[in-house]
Amino acid sequence: MRRAKATSVSDLEACADWLAAAGLAAPGCVVLRGASAGGLAAGAALVRRPKRYGAAVLQARVGPACDWFCCGAVAAAGARG
Repeated sequence: MRRAKATSVSDLEACADWLAAAGLAAPGCVVLRGASAGGLAAGAALVRRPKRYGAAVLQARVGPACDWFCCGAVAAAGARG
């Protein structure tokens, strides 16, 4: 399960990169919104690369779960700051 979560964060980051590369969003102006597991993925993406996003709306219980998510599976996949 942890590998799938890290992949979903990487996929989210790739989407943000594509939006900027296609000229549809300025770098640093992409807004994330996610609920439940999507909120965890959006929160992890925001923690990994905060300068990429302009804002985030996270609708998830992200306290202790984010500690596990960000310091566990996502960190193991390699933070790219």
